[in-house]
Amino acid sequence: MPKCASTGRQCVCSPGYYGRPPFKQCRLESDPECINDVGCPDNQACRDRLCLSPCGWTCSPDHRCIVQNHKAKCGPSIYPTAAPRPVA
Repeated sequence: MPKCASTGRQCVCSPGYYGRPPFKQCRLESDPECINDVGCPDNQACRDRLCLSPCGWTCSPDHRCIVQNHKAKCGPSIYPTAAPRPVA
């Protein structure tokens, strides 16, 4: 199993490997997890040869995100809005 090396605060794969450690293990460059979205589950998309949730690069972190057919749909903010105050 290929290992990753710590570079600063980031873990990177050794030369000849790719991945996003610690979330996705390092893999040989000649053995991609996916080539396009068809190679991933419906709730993920192919990005940089890995199946990942498209919410991470599509929606703001404070908004709801639903993935359907490899596409992210951003919803309203997860933080409730304050009720309007009457004018005095």
